[in-house]
Amino acid sequence: LNLTLNGIHNLLSFEMVPPHDVKNILRVLSIQACSGSQLSGPSNANSTGIGSRLQPESQLKVLQITLLMLNFLSSPVFASQNSEHLNEQTICSFLSLTLQLCDSRNNISVSSAAFGTARQIIALVFDGAQRDLDSTISGNLPPAPQPHFTAEVDAQLAKGAHTLFKELCLLVAGQQGD
Repeated sequence: LNLTLNGIHNLLSFEMVPPHDVKNILRVLSIQACSGSQLSGPSNANSTGIGSRLQPESQLKVLQITLLMLNFLSSPVFASQNSEHLNEQTICSFLSLTLQLCDSRNNISVSSAAFGTARQIIALVFDGAQRDLDSTISGNLPPAPQPHFTAEVDAQLAKGAHTLFKELCLLVAGQQGD
């Protein structure tokens, strides 16, 4: 597993992964992160939470890959071709995977890194929403020098931010979201 994770990490680092494959990589990483909670029986007696079957170094590598994929999709170099792949569903998949690893009760460093990754994902989503709002208000004037994305990416991030904000409000109110 570690060799596979390192291979995926290297491919993403060198931007050798097609944007349409990110969804599949996220799916596989989610399955691996959840595998500890889906097994039952005597061999799983020591399992205490989601992702508990992965070693802590593998969990940290999954978090690194998750953030690398998000940065890859939101890269200004590839923003025009990645705009269709950085959508509300993909953002939810990124957050879901990250929040699954926040429940790593066996290792505090994994939980801390997962919470930090979740904060970075949320910040990226709300930054995109802010840029979308700023461009709407300013009549599509060029935005201030920030990480720049295409208008489609900013609009997708704005939509994702709206959904994320609604879900967070429901969570705070003690209600279940969609």
